[in-house]
Amino acid sequence: MQPLTFRGAAAFKTLVRGGFLFGIVFLFLGCSKPPQSVWGDVLLLGEAHQSSPPALWFEDGHMLAAWIGDDERGVHHDVRQITGSQMGNSVTLPLPPLHPYAQLLLPGDDEDHHLLWLDGNDLGETRLYSALLTGELTIERGPTEISSAHTYSYAAAPGTNGKLWAAWTEGSAAFPSLYLGSIDASGRPQSPTLVAGNAAHPAMAYAADRTIYLFWISESTLVRARVIDGAILDTMALTSTVALGDGDRLHMLRAGIDQTVGYVFWNITRADGTNETWMASGRLDARIWQPPRPLTDVEGTPFTWASPHILGADTLFAAGQFGDDIALFGFKNGSLRSIQIVVEAQSLLAPPALLLDDQNRLALAWSQPQPNLPAQLLLTTMP
Repeated sequence: MQPLTFRGAAAFKTLVRGGFLFGIVFLFLGCSKPPQSVWGDVLLLGEAHQSSPPALWFEDGHMLAAWIGDDERGVHHDVRQITGSQMGNSVTLPLPPLHPYAQLLLPGDDEDHHLLWLDGNDLGETRLYSALLTGELTIERGPTEISSAHTYSYAAAPGTNGKLWAAWTEGSAAFPSLYLGSIDASGRPQSPTLVAGNAAHPAMAYAADRTIYLFWISESTLVRARVIDGAILDTMALTSTVALGDGDRLHMLRAGIDQTVGYVFWNITRADGTNETWMASGRLDARIWQPPRPLTDVEGTPFTWASPHILGADTLFAAGQFGDDIALFGFKNGSLRSIQIVVEAQSLLAPPALLLDDQNRLALAWSQPQPNLPAQLLLTTMP
């Protein structure tokens, strides 16, 4: 299998390794100061024992970030608001957790936000939960249990009028079922629809017209459907998935779209500890895609822990680990068109969070491990 590289000449490659902007804002919450970013300020949102990035929503220059904090009070959900380089106070939400993980933030109505996460219930089974946060960072509704059986993974995307659509897998570990459901602007879940049996690892991306593209794996096949206001349309098997051996782990699928092409990323750790990202792409109206291939640059340097933004745009960007740095890969019409080093000398243990706002600006958040200390949760935004 040949690695994915440029279709054109290597001249497309744009590596930005220097020329960092001055005026970095350093907020000393830990023992070391944040790194520099080619975009500008790097903010230290907090410190936590998590390899995942903070959950983030970014719109019109304003952001909300959430993460799992822990201290003498125990484990808790923490949030804070960010405007430019100014951060509000960290707020602990009154959401009693057991062992929460996989947080996700999506917009609600006005200044409200939906917070989603996975956690155990009183029976020791994992469920998908949600809460509705007000602009004052209080809980309007929640925690609300969304799934009804042991839950493995989920994806979500914004809908219209402050609601969201979520897809999750639950039930038997050997043959989980995929469900699709909505949560309205008041934080109330609606009755879900069974999408498919024997399904795993849902991923979502959405277009400007609010069409949602839902991807998942069924046995050895990548499947895609369009979701329009809850209607599940054009379900079809696109291509094969990536082969996994004993001890290999597929962490998650991630999906993104440009104007005409869809992209799906497999983030994998092999049994020997090697991280890999594979990618498959094809026209959104195509019935068959080419099989996934390892994601590298033209010289064969791997790009791993890939995380695309889920909003459709003229160019799809994905952030991840590239050598020793965090880089941004740009894709258009199925081709890799650009590479930008955003932050040097950063080691990821999970995909970062990458968001595109309505003015085509990017926000990038990640978790930076520290020896014998909690990880730093860092944020930088494109000017």
